Amino acid sequence: MTNLTDGDFGSKATITENKAIRQIVEAGILPLYFNKDIEVMKFVLDVSYTSGIRVFEFMNRGGNALDLFSKLITYVKSHLPGMLLGVGTVCEAESAAKYINAGAQLIIAPNLNLQVGAVCEICNVPWIPGVFTPTELYEAKSHGAKIVKLFPANLSSPDFIKSMKGPFSDIDFIATGGITPDIESIGEWISAGASAVGIGSSLFSDKILLMKQSNDLASIIISCLAMVKVARQNIK
Repeated sequence: MTNLTDGDFGSKATITENKAIRQIVEAGILPLYFNKDIEVMKFVLDVSYTSGIRVFEFMNRGGNALDLFSKLITYVKSHLPGMLLGVGTVCEAESAAKYINAGAQLIIAPNLNLQVGAVCEICNVPWIPGVFTPTELYEAKSHGAKIVKLFPANLSSPDFIKSMKGPFSDIDFIATGGITPDIESIGEWISAGASAVGIGSSLFSDKILLMKQSNDLASIIISCLAMVKVARQNIK
């Protein structure tokens, strides 16, 4: 078990929770991806950055994920100024501590684990827990969460967020799971009150990545950002 007293974890934090939330909400799109090939990850990050993305979720997948992240955070800091690189699929406190020690700027989870939230609080790193029910949402808020990840969104509905925005009006929602880069999918969640949507495999297709079609990928990301703006303008 990682000892949270080993090393100065608090000094790892470089952003405030409010800044992280603001940048996610401003864009309305949170890309998430993992590939064991560091060059593919750099390509995805580069194109996302030049297309206007400033917060990216690196997914904690595979045996080399932590080592890969350590290299990517160094790359982001030196080549992509202003981009925040968070880590998703962080289900346990030990993983959270390891990634924070490696430089993670926010921790994102598919589940609600209050121990992960405690680690983030100690280390002064923003925490985005996963929720699926009103009870989990209440627990997350009670333990300091200001923004949550509705996951899996494809097993819920936009009406859930619309209903929860009443009693939890001060909580921001990121709908993630099954969302596609088109106006119907993005629009229905944003119109229902989601502050952002998380998009992964449907955004970074195998064809685009294999051929490194940067213009095509940039066009899709820019279109998604525009779709968020259109959806927000249509909210009555």
